[in-house]
Amino acid sequence: MNTPKKSCSRFRLILRIAFAVFALSALAAPPQGSFSLAAPASSPLEKQVREWAAELAREEPFARWKDAEFRIQALGPGTHSWLVIVKSGEETVGYMVVHAAEDGSYRLGEYGTGPNVLFSEETFRMSLAENGLVPAKDVPLAASRAYFHPFAAVWIVQVDGETHWIDAKTGEWLPLDAESWREMLPELHERSAESHPPKAAFVSGKRFLGETFDAYESLPWLAGERPYAIKSAKKVQRRIAGGLHLKYVTEPYGDLALYALPVTGYHAWREGRLDLALDMAGHRFVPLETLQRLGAFYE
Repeated sequence: MNTPKKSCSRFRLILRIAFAVFALSALAAPPQGSFSLAAPASSPLEKQVREWAAELAREEPFARWKDAEFRIQALGPGTHSWLVIVKSGEETVGYMVVHAAEDGSYRLGEYGTGPNVLFSEETFRMSLAENGLVPAKDVPLAASRAYFHPFAAVWIVQVDGETHWIDAKTGEWLPLDAESWREMLPELHERSAESHPPKAAFVSGKRFLGETFDAYESLPWLAGERPYAIKSAKKVQRRIAGGLHLKYVTEPYGDLALYALPVTGYHAWREGRLDLALDMAGHRFVPLETLQRLGAFYE
C-alpha cells in the first residue's frame, strides 16, 4: 500500500508525463500521407515506397508488412529524405528511410523491423522519463530531429534552459554539448553527403537473419587488431549465414561515442546492392557501402 506522500509523488509524475506527451504531440512531424499496399498510389514517392514494401514483405522478417499501413513524413528541412513508419493495426512493425536522388528518382536508405523504429515518439518519451527530464507543467519543452546518416540521427531536446541529444533509434543520451555539437556539424554534413543516396535497390534477392550475440564478448578494436576487410559480398554472406560472428564498430561523434553492434544477417538485392542487418534496438538493415564509409568490421 502506498503512503499518501508516495501517492502524491506518483500523481505529480503522471501529470508531468502527461504534459510531456502533450508537448511532444505538438512537435511530431505531420504525416504526408498514409496508405496500404492494396490501395492505389497517389504520388511517385508513395508508388516507390509501395514497391519496396511489397518486395520486402514477401518473406520474414517483413511478412507483417503485407497488410500494414505506411505513414510517410519528411525527415526534416534540407534533408530531401522521408521516414516511413509501418503500422499493423495499432502496433508499429517497422520503418524505412527514403532519399531523393539527383535524377528525380528515390533511393531506399536504411530500414528495419520491430516496434523500436527510428524517431519513435514512445522511445523518446521513455528516455525523457528515465532520465528525469519530464518537464513540470509550466516548463516549455522543445524538440527537433536531425538525420545525417544511420548512426548520427538524434532528437535535440531543449528543456529548462538546457539542451540534450538523444539517439533517435535507441533512446540513449549522448555525451554531447553545444560546443562539441557545433564543432562536429561540418563533418556530419560531409558524412551525410557521402552516405546517401545509396545504390539503387528494386528487386529483392536472398536474405538471411540469424541469432544475435554480444558484440562486446571481445574488443578487437581496442586490442589493436586489424579490421575485417570485406572484399567480396558473397564471402561475407557465407560468413554470416555460417554463424561466424562479425561486429561493426562506428564512432559517429568522434571519441565521444562508440557503437559496437552485432551483424546478424543480410539482404541482397538483384541490382547488386547488399544490406547488412545490425542488432540495434531491433533489426536495422543498412547498405554495406554506407557501413564501410562510416565504420569498420571486426571478427
